[in-house]
Amino acid sequence: MEVARTRMQANKDNRPQSTFKLLRDIARTEGPTKLFRGLGPFRKLNGCLYQIFGLSVLDALIYCILMLLPLSSRLVLTSLPSQFVYLGVYEHATTVIERNFPDRHNSNSAMREVAVAGTAGFLAEAVSATLYVPTDIISQRLRVQSELKGGAHLTSIDIFKSIYRTDGIRGYYQGFIATLLAYTPSSVTIWAGYEATKKVLYNQLSARERNQIQQGNPDGFFAKYRLSQNNMFIVGLSALNASVLSLIVSSPFDMVRVRLQLLDSYHKEQAEQLKKGWWSMAKLIAKEEGVRGFFKGMAPKIMAAIPGGIGYLFAYEYIKENLEGDSSDSKSSATSSSSTPATSSVPSILPPTFSSA
Repeated sequence: MEVARTRMQANKDNRPQSTFKLLRDIARTEGPTKLFRGLGPFRKLNGCLYQIFGLSVLDALIYCILMLLPLSSRLVLTSLPSQFVYLGVYEHATTVIERNFPDRHNSNSAMREVAVAGTAGFLAEAVSATLYVPTDIISQRLRVQSELKGGAHLTSIDIFKSIYRTDGIRGYYQGFIATLLAYTPSSVTIWAGYEATKKVLYNQLSARERNQIQQGNPDGFFAKYRLSQNNMFIVGLSALNASVLSLIVSSPFDMVRVRLQLLDSYHKEQAEQLKKGWWSMAKLIAKEEGVRGFFKGMAPKIMAAIPGGIGYLFAYEYIKENLEGDSSDSKSSATSSSSTPATSSVPSILPPTFSSA
């Protein structure tokens, strides 16, 4: 999906493109393994196995390997350290903001969640961008290289050297401002939208449950199913809402970012002009392709981002709660405190066996 999205965004033709037709064409003309272009470390393995086994066995083997791995060049190359930094900054920023700006009135409002989570999301993205932008540029060029410079097939190292020869260190941060503009709105929106939706859902469902119980209607839908206590439901719906919002907000900025990182696809004179910055690129896209041009590649983005966003936030909540549980257990055993532990306003995401433990 990332390959399809990048190809669509790199293509200056304004005619609508079918995601699956594009993927089928890439597989037919360039080979199935090119659907995973940008995974860097697998390129040499690909070449060696092709020489030994031939295409059909190679494809089967590559597919088996890739099914067990995250299909993202950023994750394979630098996303692990950048994700450590991203989530570390987000968690630390959230803690610092809540400690220095406490909710003195116990308002428990969604707007406070928007402010805290949005600010922390912005800081996390800005810091982690310094790690992932260089490899993002390399992976973007790997994905579209068949359309650039006569279809020359370059490795990650070739592209790395080429960028350094042409632009020096600055070349690895080409489109850095555009990347921040593309990803910080997304980061702010997804965390603010997620935390706010979670808070609103919990408050609304809890209120409806209380009303039905107080009215003597324990068999009412809300009183019976107690959805406010089902964090799988709350987290899933909140993550879905946040993912859709972040895609809509970030898509125009993401389009400018991709085009800036693929300046080699332009004529030399045009590329020099566009190096002036993201505003020049945005004006060119608007002039040549109209408003629709800023939303190219939305279909593959949605197919990849929404399941990914929901899975990401489920994993985040699950792991965070496990870690916090371990931490509180060790503290309580060390101090043998008799005080009652603080409870979250939103129920546990852990299954009953973990929660009770």
